[in-house]
Amino acid sequence: MSERAEKSNHKAFTLVELLMALTVSSIILAAVASLAFAFSSAYNASDETSEKQSRLRITTLRISELIKNSKLVLDNSEGKIALWQGDYNGDNGLNPREIIYIVSGNGRNFIKLVEFDIAGVQADYQVGISDIQDGGFYSAFAAGGQVRYTTFIPACSNVVFTTDSDSPYTKRVTLSFDMTENGIAHSYEINSALRCWAGNLINSSGLLVTQDDD
Repeated sequence: MSERAEKSNHKAFTLVELLMALTVSSIILAAVASLAFAFSSAYNASDETSEKQSRLRITTLRISELIKNSKLVLDNSEGKIALWQGDYNGDNGLNPREIIYIVSGNGRNFIKLVEFDIAGVQADYQVGISDIQDGGFYSAFAAGGQVRYTTFIPACSNVVFTTDSDSPYTKRVTLSFDMTENGIAHSYEINSALRCWAGNLINSSGLLVTQDDD
């Protein structure tokens, strides 16, 4: 009987052995959890970078094309640039639905396209270049809710529009901005030039006086 009890005692775990086993298990589980977290963080960072790079490529292509196909840069002030797309209705003037803006807001921390969603008489209302350059045109229509926004870059910083000369004699536009990826700020530039500049259509009063050059 005593021999059987002695054998049984040899097979049982001591308290020290159990504590050591729990400690080792805890270390292994902590290592596995840390590794899983690291993989998850790396995946999320990679996914975020891919999304930002994809948005950047689309933005570069879209803005380059918008500028390239514009006929005049009408204004470059207060964190936005105004572009005339062309005399769509043939009235030898600037109309709201022919004008678009690329804006960065007062904080210069995003990039959006602004188009004017206007119907009826106001759609063919003639706008003077001076109305655009003093900000009155944009403020009036934006306040009236007659604009449509398309977000290109939802979060960035230090957005700056640079032109080769004063509007409306600008032929080249550079858009520069910073975008943070994985905690690091990267600087980007979008450069584009007007394919068919229509400055020859403007008289000394800043009005269009002849047909579009298309």
